[in-house]
Amino acid sequence: SSDLRLRVVTLLFDRGITTHFYAPVMADCALILSKEIPEISEDLVIQVGMFEKLYDMNTTIAYSDDTIIECVKQREKRRRRSSHFGTIWAELSFCSFS
Repeated sequence: SSDLRLRVVTLLFDRGITTHFYAPVMADCALILSKEIPEISEDLVIQVGMFEKLYDMNTTIAYSDDTIIECVKQREKRRRRSSHFGTIWAELSFCSFS
């Protein structure tokens, strides 16, 4: 179903950009799945196109003193996602998505 496909693609993409270790594994999974379900390729292209909108790297988030820990966690999460996005994108670029 399209709901399950959306969940799978979102999981693949999120894990791929969140954890460096998973980027090549998730790219391999995406390639395997896209051979069986061609719509996976289209969904991944959409995820890549939405990256900047979903993970806004230009907006400053203001936190009160009580939530500074959350701010630091968010900043680190953004940094990891940004760097891992490059890794999974490089891995996916070897795949032949049309």
